[in-house]
Amino acid sequence: MFWLNPIVFINLLVLVLCTHPLHYTNNTTRVKYLRQNNFTEVLSQYKLAVVNFYADWCRFCHLLKPVLEETAAIVDTQYPQDNQVVVAQINCDEEPRIRDFFHITKYPTLKIIRNGLATRSEYRSQRTTEALLNFIAEELKDPVMDLEEAPKFNVHDKTLMLGRFNSKNSPEYELFSRVCSTFNHFDVCKCFARFRHAGPPDVTLQTEDHTEAFQGVFERSRLVQWFTEKCVPLVREITYENAEEISEEGRPLLILCHRHGDLTSVAIFKRIVRDTIGQYAQNLSFVTADDLFYQRIFYHHLHLSSDDLPVLRLDDYKHIYRLPSLITLAENPSTLVSIVEDYFSGKLHADYHDGNSEHCDRRRKAELQANVEDVFPIYELETESMFRNLTPSKLRYTLLKKEEL
Repeated sequence: MFWLNPIVFINLLVLVLCTHPLHYTNNTTRVKYLRQNNFTEVLSQYKLAVVNFYADWCRFCHLLKPVLEETAAIVDTQYPQDNQVVVAQINCDEEPRIRDFFHITKYPTLKIIRNGLATRSEYRSQRTTEALLNFIAEELKDPVMDLEEAPKFNVHDKTLMLGRFNSKNSPEYELFSRVCSTFNHFDVCKCFARFRHAGPPDVTLQTEDHTEAFQGVFERSRLVQWFTEKCVPLVREITYENAEEISEEGRPLLILCHRHGDLTSVAIFKRIVRDTIGQYAQNLSFVTADDLFYQRIFYHHLHLSSDDLPVLRLDDYKHIYRLPSLITLAENPSTLVSIVEDYFSGKLHADYHDGNSEHCDRRRKAELQANVEDVFPIYELETESMFRNLTPSKLRYTLLKKEEL
């Protein structure tokens, strides 16, 4: 009998494994495998889809695989109804067009697709079966409350969407419920319904000082467009839960740092942004930061005190620019427009270097100082970025380099 040397055997085994890598997918998986030719068709069938964007060579993806397998198996048992929820996966090396469409920059990325509509939402919590199942259960709750059974609703800082329908079994209510679930995670609009309505179905938007009825044909694309305009916030609150998501978008942050409970400053900031620089929303993220969550950043990193708040900062993940006070901008809103334009033109950064350079001549320094407030020179860099460390971590994701995309 021929005996193979153990060392030779191990070397041959390693060679075989390297030549034929273990594939992430198999034919017995409960996780649905998506490709370019079935992606839209499959996801449009479900109220909720948890879609894993992965690569075979990503070690974090292999750690997540058994969790997704177990989650998918339990989901099949807990939600036997058709079109409720699906756990799916996409091999990004095999489907680069889908990867690029969703701007995937890290593996694994768990995208949340609601009613076939892709949003910015991702699953970023614990990668355990229990956590995923709890998330799915919360997402599948009916986002619409019966107005007759609901407690009194406070519309302060919220938008109420009130639908009136003949019954809960009507196709119009089913459409309304699906659209509400799609926009529920933005936490701007609260949906309510009143039944036994004798007239045609309708939806009305209500705030503290404004009422607006939905106009046009009651069909999906029109209702989604209307909800997009009304329920996607221009200004978001940045918290521990969404900081990674907001920072990953890569847009510079225009931040209002405020004391906990200071709703007046938040309202003023939202109004200024809406009325003056809302058109920059594709290039700039407008956020508010509560000192209840960011005491360490405010009081240690930025060396602020509670009495200093509210303050405005522009953080581009490299530097932080100090901006004029909220009162100053409220009195002169055009100042904020000039600051934003100067930032994107490069003038803001250049003025900082010119104004603080030993080689800058006195006349140039005098010109710079004359164009800004003494207390808040807009070209001054206060410190390094305070949100740089909140971007996705290498300890949790395989981060893709630009040349890999």
